[in-house]
Amino acid sequence: MRKRNIVLGLLFAVGLFLMGGFSLDQLGFHSDLIGILGTFLLIGSYIGFNWLKLKRGCDISP
Repeated sequence: MRKRNIVLGLLFAVGLFLMGGFSLDQLGFHSDLIGILGTFLLIGSYIGFNWLKLKRGCDISP
């Protein structure tokens, strides 16, 4: 397994964990900086996993 895939997998897992900072209650949507950081990590790892496909311009939908 390539080192890049391990790093991106860890970023995805940490991002998913940090996204737990988002919450919904009766007053609406609430977040903190940790939840926003988790979202960016999740999106960044997704882009990292699919970078070659994005660079070639191929469709990345499953």
